[in-house]
Amino acid sequence: MPVRNRGESITETEQVAQRMSRVVRWFIAAGLIALLSGCDAKSNDEDRDDAEFDPTPDAGDLGFIHAIPDAPQVTVAYAGSNGGAEQFSLGFGEARRESVLVGGYNVQVTYEDPAGDAVTLVERFGDDNIKLFTDDETTLVLAGTLASPAIFEVSNTEYGYGERNRSGTPLDPQAQFLHTVSGRSTLDFYLTADAAGLAGETPVSLAFGEASALQDIPAGSDYRIRVTPPGDAGNLLYDSGTTSFSADNRVLLAAFNYFGPGDAQLRVKRIQSFASTFPDEPYVSNYRVGQLVADVPAIDVYLGPATGIPEFSGQPFQTVSAYQSFVGGSFENNATVAGVPADVLFSGGITLSPGDAIVQYFAGLRSDPASGNGLNVVGPGAIEDYRPIPDYAQVRAVNGAAGSGPLNVFLLRPGETTASRPATFPLLDFGATQGTVVGSGDYDLVVRDSDGNALIGPERITLVDTSRYSLLLTDTAGGGPPLEWVLDPSPI
Repeated sequence: MPVRNRGESITETEQVAQRMSRVVRWFIAAGLIALLSGCDAKSNDEDRDDAEFDPTPDAGDLGFIHAIPDAPQVTVAYAGSNGGAEQFSLGFGEARRESVLVGGYNVQVTYEDPAGDAVTLVERFGDDNIKLFTDDETTLVLAGTLASPAIFEVSNTEYGYGERNRSGTPLDPQAQFLHTVSGRSTLDFYLTADAAGLAGETPVSLAFGEASALQDIPAGSDYRIRVTPPGDAGNLLYDSGTTSFSADNRVLLAAFNYFGPGDAQLRVKRIQSFASTFPDEPYVSNYRVGQLVADVPAIDVYLGPATGIPEFSGQPFQTVSAYQSFVGGSFENNATVAGVPADVLFSGGITLSPGDAIVQYFAGLRSDPASGNGLNVVGPGAIEDYRPIPDYAQVRAVNGAAGSGPLNVFLLRPGETTASRPATFPLLDFGATQGTVVGSGDYDLVVRDSDGNALIGPERITLVDTSRYSLLLTDTAGGGPPLEWVLDPSPI
């Protein structure tokens, strides 16, 4: 999270994990039983001359990448023939890789369709399961589109195996490119010195769904990654800025479709255990603010000391501003009573990373006892997803009602009840924000406290296809109950 204040925020992927757990729980239990009599993948150390140099005997790496640009979050579940079962969620552009025991792995990947039903995207059972031998490194890549998914594997021998590990000295880093960008049949990838031009450089040319060979490179901090159309080095599609590669690391450099600020079409992420971005990318960062302080009619927000002209001026209660673009970096930020810079409501820090769209909500009461940052107002924030997802809407809820306690917030399809469907945003405490993706259409909004008492609803709302919303839960203007709600449509 770019903003760290009182109140935990649950990510979209964690939200879907909670809601999908009931769908795939059966798979883990059934998969483990079935695999006990299924196909094992045994250790193949006897086939490798360097087996005595194996840094992780009887283990390999299993990974997953979500690169389907028009898909919601997916839930991955796997179970191994030699033990071990996992279930987790991945949002677009996310990855997860971990060390597991060798064996055969039954894998199921599902997502929720717009009606809220589970749909199987990948099912690898029985003879078709993923067979992982000692020191195999296998990553299952979900790419293409939801209507026409492309599922493929990237397989290597585990980094550090055998001859590379004989001396005990630090190993050179390794890099590998991967092309998952839908709509681009071929791309040229360059890994060069930071200041090098592309004239005379030989690219790694990859078709969609293709991974390059592993490349040994010296450890150092003077590198740059660039991507162009095939044979067109003058047409830069991506630039990582200056980056580094440290010893004893292997990095998968995966190109994804990009939907963030600016007009770029793709983005490269570095994948090890998880996916991360490059801090010096030449992208702007978009930032906007929400005003949920009930006893203040309007606020000013400054990126920096509360002096001069605020970046956001006179933001009214129960509203969210438009985005403004900034060069990425870490900033002091302050919220004050509108027009009174000396009356500081919130003082903290925020990091605006290149390519991110960030919303920060200021919530609470000016008259409350001091909050966690020494003032009376909290400032929870979140990274927003710019993707327009066909047939789905994105909703982010924030609890700005001081003293409300945890709230259970339900988005119910007509005919559903709080008894038939779990909370969409469970136990949303004051100062916390949660986001999710749901099918577009009509819903009944219901809010209950942690004891089950009704506070709001049912209130009919309509969520429009490919749209994004902030659901603001606040005190009444001036402070105190009853709890109020505003559904603020946000730009995409």
